[in-house]
Amino acid sequence: TRRILNQTQKVYDENKATFDASGFSVHEVLTLASVVQFEAKTLDDMKMISQVFRNRLDANMALQSSVTVCYALYEYDSWKDCENLDNQQLDSPYNTYLYKGLPIGPITNPSEQSIIATLNPTANDYLFFIADIYGDGSVYYAKTYAEHLANVEKYLK
Repeated sequence: TRRILNQTQKVYDENKATFDASGFSVHEVLTLASVVQFEAKTLDDMKMISQVFRNRLDANMALQSSVTVCYALYEYDSWKDCENLDNQQLDSPYNTYLYKGLPIGPITNPSEQSIIATLNPTANDYLFFIADIYGDGSVYYAKTYAEHLANVEKYLK
């Protein structure tokens, strides 16, 4: 625990000005970074997804991140359990399908990479994304719900 706290303090100290300019509290940055980390594998996707979530927050939309459902479930057999519509109704302050805004706290210990990506997102105007879990894991972004549904049909069916 001490090692994790020391590393987090180091990342904060090295990026204090960026934290201060982010418009988020330290707790909010770490919370968002934890969701971003769970959603993305590459730095580029972390930076894109961080901005997608910021766009959703700015538009007063729910984040609707299935990884927060995974965390709320605590135990699950497959990532598909986190996508299950019944589980998306699980009453938990971590469930970003039911509750707008960020979850009440981090869902994992965010890496330095995910924190940096959260502090320095790639500008975009996307509101949706999916990962091609059956293919190479590429992430596809959409500006509208119709575009998002087309991506789901193309890459997840």
